[in-house]
Amino acid sequence: MKVLLISRYFPPLDAIATHRMYAWAKYLDRLGCEVTVLTTSKQGQCVSEWNWDRSRFEVLELDYWDPILACGFQKGDAIEEAAKPKGWKGRIKAGLKRFYRERMNERMPSRTDPWLFPARRKLRCLRKEGRCFDCVISSYGPPACHLLGRYAQKIFGARWIADYRDLWLENHVFAGLWPFTLLERALEFLHVRHADGISTVSDALATVLQSKFPLVPVTVIENGFEPELIQSAHSHYFDDAPPRFRIVYTGSIYRGKRDPSPLFRVLEDLRDEGIIRDDEVEVLFYGSQSADLPELIEKAKLGDMVRMCGYVGQQDAYAIQKSADLLLFLEAPRPDIDGILTGKLFEYLYVDTPILAIGVDHHTAAGQLILEARAGAVCGTSEPQIRQACLHFLKGDSAIEKRRSVVERFYR
Repeated sequence: MKVLLISRYFPPLDAIATHRMYAWAKYLDRLGCEVTVLTTSKQGQCVSEWNWDRSRFEVLELDYWDPILACGFQKGDAIEEAAKPKGWKGRIKAGLKRFYRERMNERMPSRTDPWLFPARRKLRCLRKEGRCFDCVISSYGPPACHLLGRYAQKIFGARWIADYRDLWLENHVFAGLWPFTLLERALEFLHVRHADGISTVSDALATVLQSKFPLVPVTVIENGFEPELIQSAHSHYFDDAPPRFRIVYTGSIYRGKRDPSPLFRVLEDLRDEGIIRDDEVEVLFYGSQSADLPELIEKAKLGDMVRMCGYVGQQDAYAIQKSADLLLFLEAPRPDIDGILTGKLFEYLYVDTPILAIGVDHHTAAGQLILEARAGAVCGTSEPQIRQACLHFLKGDSAIEKRRSVVERFYR
């Protein structure tokens, strides 16, 4: 079987979303499929140092005009992005970055919309060359992938699977921008209703998609992780640093969505009560999208107890997770995201470090999975529960025995 996979997120792009489609390509190849990947050029973007093996499938990386790169908004300068903006120009640029990341990243108008034109030309060229595909798989986001998936379905006469790593219109992180949301609603309906199948990452998301497209079968294919990627990382990242209890977060912070403020308030109370000192505990944030953190930290008055460490590569992120004393997992406390299971959660589950989950509770899919795996504390936004969990782990009770049988369900 010849398979065409369409995704922006593909190696060597250094992003958690990259792992899903790479795993699909790898295991489809192992099943005997002939895999071709249509993806964006990675020039000027953060690329992984991991040696991804792409030799078994054809990868078509297409250059395109990227407005984000053209404006100098690409993530990658970790320290600059983590720092508080200086001057009116810095504040304007930081505001534009925040607006893009909170409203438009993965939504229209998207940085990858211009990719549609060279990608459609390439698909037509492949058809003229006599190439054919039995199955097309496109992965949202961004929207361009599903638009290309439908286009490829028509010109090749192939079956099309529309994969949703996240929801499009109902995306809990990226709200979209009116009036483009009206266009997106029409485009999603007019395109995805023709899919031969839909796949997504959880039962809750499948329910939403099935209600929108009742005539298209929906299948759940959960996120997971590659054990060998994490196993190759060391667990001595902080060996040369002063001994402290380290709470680590690796990922993106979004205002009002993934909010560490409840933890900050608990730590501030513990410090004011003399239970902890500034030089005993530190909270470290690794990630490129941390524009809101300076304001949150300043409000909490935690000083040097909280540090923004900027962007790190995926292998360093694994080493940091394995070397930390406690992993901070953040999600928005909203009922519309109860079914979200991010790829980051599965990384956290695999390493031996316990998890402190804030924003999710035992009613959410993420909270239930953490509890089922006995991987840590699930606190919602309850500051008394967060305090109790912090005291438990700070007393040296951070050693846990995760249920490997649960974790191994998500091996790829």
